[in-house]
Amino acid sequence: MVISSALSSRELTRNEVEVLRHLLGRRFETEEDQIRSSGLPRSTYLDVKQRLYAHNVVEDRYVPAPGFLGIPRVSFVLLHPHARSRDSTVQFLTSVQGSVVVWSGVHSAFAVVFHRTPKEARAFDASLAGVVRLGPQDICLEVVPEEPTIPVYFDYEGAWNHFCGLQTTVRYPRGLPFSPRSRGGNSGPTGKTLEEVRALMSQPVDFGPARKRLHLVGPATLARPQRKLLLSGVIEWRTFLDVKNLPIRHGEIISDVIFVSGTLRTPESLFGVFRDLTGQSGIYPFLLVAGANRALIGVLARQGSSRSAGRSASPVRPSTGAYTIITRHLDEVEVTREPLASLEVALSHRYDRALPPTHGGC
Repeated sequence: MVISSALSSRELTRNEVEVLRHLLGRRFETEEDQIRSSGLPRSTYLDVKQRLYAHNVVEDRYVPAPGFLGIPRVSFVLLHPHARSRDSTVQFLTSVQGSVVVWSGVHSAFAVVFHRTPKEARAFDASLAGVVRLGPQDICLEVVPEEPTIPVYFDYEGAWNHFCGLQTTVRYPRGLPFSPRSRGGNSGPTGKTLEEVRALMSQPVDFGPARKRLHLVGPATLARPQRKLLLSGVIEWRTFLDVKNLPIRHGEIISDVIFVSGTLRTPESLFGVFRDLTGQSGIYPFLLVAGANRALIGVLARQGSSRSAGRSASPVRPSTGAYTIITRHLDEVEVTREPLASLEVALSHRYDRALPPTHGGC
């Protein structure tokens, strides 16, 4: 269930922008380190942070390296089902074991699916073809989750900082965590380690009545074995924007998510399009994926109000057309623009679903 955010109907304050910037760019810093680097009084920082969580502007997740879990394949799926089959398509994507992200809108359905074996990935492809008639705009990008196939993975720091007129980022771009254990047939954690991982993956998903205390959740509250997993790099603590509850800044809102797919002209084209989008057009993708000579790019698009019309364009406006840059590096380009107002989030970073089912079922 999506709770309406009061922050989405008013301008963010300068303090809220600063704290949100630190949350999106953090990694494993202590709370006190974050407070010191923000330059805000401790009470102000904690009050603003609690407010951002309470109004669902951000959400925390522990994101695993697929290789650590023994995941050899990850599918990124963008479909354009007919209106009559949209619900059944979303239901199928949500029910698949290993699906961790599922979005749906008026034009498309998007999903990220972790597969425990290559055979499971092939079975998913076959089942998908039986659910929806695939067209030229549809893409099922199956990738081996090793660098550099997923160099940007739901990293909103660049897009958000640029939207707010900030000139720098701290961590962007961040991809899906990488573990060399994906090479050599690693079957994933077992025994006590699997129990610790399952508890960690499940922890941030549903707090129920404790929602107002979300700002207190983090590595400092974890048991020592779970902290060791984070320190080893096989699991990362990430803070994501809730795309359904994005606030206003300088009279503008982020109104749409845009997916772009195409065929890479050369192996270097993936990084070329990223370099040129960020450097020349001021566009910071939150998602960048490549596999089998295809690429999928996800960006956030803004819609301004009359209050922003008189502002200087230099900090926030692109200098070169994004489509021109994209077609410089990709062929057979397809673009899907989905209004956030009609977007539904069926699954939001449910990485516990990538683990083997428990004895009693999933």
